[in-house]
Amino acid sequence: MKQARVEDIYNILNDMAPFETAEDFDNVGLLVGDKEQIVNNVLVALDLSDDTIEYALKINAQLVVAHHPLMFSPIHSITMDSYEGRLIIKLIKNNISFIAAHTNMDKSPYSASWQLAKLLSLKNTSMVDEYIFVGDLPEPLSANELCLQLEKTLSQKVVLRGDEKHMIKRLAITGGSYSEGFYSAIDAGAEAYLTGELRHHHILEANSLGLVLFEGGHFETEYPMVPNLTECLQKDVNALELNVRVFSSRLS
Repeated sequence: MKQARVEDIYNILNDMAPFETAEDFDNVGLLVGDKEQIVNNVLVALDLSDDTIEYALKINAQLVVAHHPLMFSPIHSITMDSYEGRLIIKLIKNNISFIAAHTNMDKSPYSASWQLAKLLSLKNTSMVDEYIFVGDLPEPLSANELCLQLEKTLSQKVVLRGDEKHMIKRLAITGGSYSEGFYSAIDAGAEAYLTGELRHHHILEANSLGLVLFEGGHFETEYPMVPNLTECLQKDVNALELNVRVFSSRLS
């Protein structure tokens, strides 16, 4: 087995979901650390938080890969007086590098949306814009029945917005927050749309157009990407004969 560096993990992630495909407003890639740093253990998480870093220390991880970035908005100082400053300082003090894979991952086959589509056994799936997967349920369900199934899948209370008796065959999905995606869902012929967070005026407009909405929580609708990315990353490092173990965390 060969030693791995941060850059090796970066390159694998870049092959999965090219960083250059991220939105212009996003902040992805190696955000903290050294690309030449030796890596034996990698932690994959949805968020970088104090709890995530503590877990990384517990498993002796030299690299954290998270979906949500730091420094999403410009910062002008890195001090212990700010939340992000404390996280960055803690990473540096403990020699832990940090890679963020955000909207580039959302646009890839490893996205939360795609994982949710697989968990729900959707058929005839396709992407209708860069973030939404749409597909057919194995059998038509009422909105209320589908809501119960979504709650079981997400292990989370799901809020149904619309007619609970409406029959649904075609479902559109976006993990995370993409309230305005309901327009694309309608264009794709979906009878319902699942996302993590919804805006009030979008709920009113979508319902007026006959679309049922499901609000499943930002974390809960994105987390399915974490175990899948962990498994795929481990397979890729194994294929390259790199001496790396990949762990996952549900901490936020």
